Amino acid sequence: MAEQTTSEGFHEEEEEEEEEEETPPIHDVKKTKISPQNTNPIDANNPFSQFVYKPNPHCKTTVKELTASDDHLALKENENEQPQPQPQPVVESVMVKIKIVSPYFPSKPGTDTEEYIIVKKKKKKKKDQLTAKQKQDEAYKRKTPDNTWKPPRSHHNLIQEDHVHDPWRVVCICILLNMTQGVQVRGVISDFFDLCPDAKTATEVPQETIERLITSLGLQKVKSQRIHRFSLGYLWDDWTHITQLHGVGKYAADAYAIFVTGQWRRVIPTDHMLNKYWDFLHQNAHLLT
Repeated sequence: MAEQTTSEGFHEEEEEEEEEEETPPIHDVKKTKISPQNTNPIDANNPFSQFVYKPNPHCKTTVKELTASDDHLALKENENEQPQPQPQPVVESVMVKIKIVSPYFPSKPGTDTEEYIIVKKKKKKKKDQLTAKQKQDEAYKRKTPDNTWKPPRSHHNLIQEDHVHDPWRVVCICILLNMTQGVQVRGVISDFFDLCPDAKTATEVPQETIERLITSLGLQKVKSQRIHRFSLGYLWDDWTHITQLHGVGKYAADAYAIFVTGQWRRVIPTDHMLNKYWDFLHQNAHLLT
């Protein structure tokens, strides 16, 4: 019985070895070559042949090998596709944190209240200034002897209307009116022209004397210096435009064009009183010669 068992066991081992020989290991499976004509190759000896890639003859595919440079470009494209941060809008107000502390009653630590307040930035008002090209306009040219323009009297009764015979006086009135009301200038204008009747006299009178005379107008030191320097430049014969002289801004230049040269159509004044006289000229333009 032992031999039989042994022989039976031997035969059983042989049968198991034969069964193992019938199924080849996976690494010994032969790969089936795929040709364009055989679109559905199936190898009976290869159980994985059904999973082999089967190209479609009606579809053209191209395969490109990516290099290191291509990978770098692909990463760069992905970075570019990321949304860029949007610029933050400029805020014209500032939030300030303040602590409210009573000056009379001492508070316990940690009981002080804190609040936020919004402080708005104020934009500085731009002064009316002439550009370099505008300063060379024909309206601001020096008055020629053949210019017979005589501005008409208006019901607005501007101070310049009483002194149109002297261009120097027209500009000096504008300097005195700077940051000052007309009522104040009317109170000193007669005394000023008695002291300085012309440009030459204004250069000879001490600036301190002029300052004391126009103290009620404010900015007396600045105005006296401007009148002195303007008078010095006015006496020279080399200037061609009134805008070349010291102390002559847009207001004085427009007044010079309106009351002296008669080129009021070429300027647009910004002073409220000068605007009234400018409108008066437009309303009576048909009566002007």
